[in-house]
Amino acid sequence: MRGGAPDGIAEILTEAHERDDVEFAELMSAFNWNDVGVAGVSLAHSAAKAATFYSCSSGLDKSHHAKYPTVGVLPDAQRAAMIADLAKCSDCGVGQQWGRWYLYARSVSALHGLGKAILTCRAAFDALPAPTWAEGLEAELEHISDY
Repeated sequence: MRGGAPDGIAEILTEAHERDDVEFAELMSAFNWNDVGVAGVSLAHSAAKAATFYSCSSGLDKSHHAKYPTVGVLPDAQRAAMIADLAKCSDCGVGQQWGRWYLYARSVSALHGLGKAILTCRAAFDALPAPTWAEGLEAELEHISDY
């Protein structure tokens, strides 16, 4: 898929807005600095408690950073093993640069497949201990929301 191709995110955002269980504006702000074309796999990683820091759906124009659809993720060791296995089964690759993981694929559809695979295994991810980066996160989020 190339830039401009449908990726299903419009339907996800519309459904979230219609359900009204999440403030739509807050949901949209979560995509700041993330490329919406691969937002689904970023959200799936977040649900699995693997922190994402970068995404690019790639494309033919010059506004994209990555040559291929890519998501940057920082998993702990246990999540990394599971994500690597799911990436391989979803025809996605795993690269590493400066201690950071980059998941990539030849198409946005393949990354969507990885996102679906992660969500299918959500119970296994939930059974893992919380990653160390999450320690104190809930308290900090409450502190921030007080302002």
